[in-house]
Amino acid sequence: MKRIFVSTLCFSLMCFLNYDSCFAQETNNLLPSKEFSLKEHIPNYHYSMSYFGNNLWNEGFNFGIEKLRYQYPKENKRGKERTIVKSYSVNIGFYNDTGSHLGAFVVGGWEFRKIFGNRFNLTAALQPFGIYRSFLPETYKVKDNGEIKKVLLPGRMFLSPSVSAGFGRMGRWNPDNGWYTRLNIMTLLPYNRALLPLMNIEFGYHFTINPKKDEKVN
Repeated sequence: MKRIFVSTLCFSLMCFLNYDSCFAQETNNLLPSKEFSLKEHIPNYHYSMSYFGNNLWNEGFNFGIEKLRYQYPKENKRGKERTIVKSYSVNIGFYNDTGSHLGAFVVGGWEFRKIFGNRFNLTAALQPFGIYRSFLPETYKVKDNGEIKKVLLPGRMFLSPSVSAGFGRMGRWNPDNGWYTRLNIMTLLPYNRALLPLMNIEFGYHFTINPKKDEKVN
């Protein structure tokens, strides 16, 4: 089982690196020239902190980091401009299922955001690279000689790919700061020779550190 886990993780990492290099070569020719001027308005790194509710009621916390890949303006059929932002993302978090276990996770992948003129935005994320660790309450085991021994850090480790989608609104003074909410589905595998989906809800704040002073957004 450990060999399968390590092999799967290494294969996923190789796919991620190959995808990044291939995609970068394609987008260098496709992106409009405005990309470079737009990057001056949205910093390269973004952060988020949120309440993370596992199965909607188990309380937890999530911290995220995003690295800007690129962004560009796009007009819809009515001629209204939207800003498309694509980023790499990593999230670290935990939740507490009282009386059952404590769950901690690290997931990574890609995030997509569409920002409208009224500062509302839609987000979606695909994070196929994830590790989840459960921590059980005080646990004991019986050894072959009949001795009862306490288990150190009881629990299990799983692969935990996840997808999420949500919406939010950017701040008036800084176009990258604002609140958001999203629905997240994380899958634990292998779980009893199958898989276990976990539904989570997030309410949080998206921000930058030492942002530039931008003009007020109408």
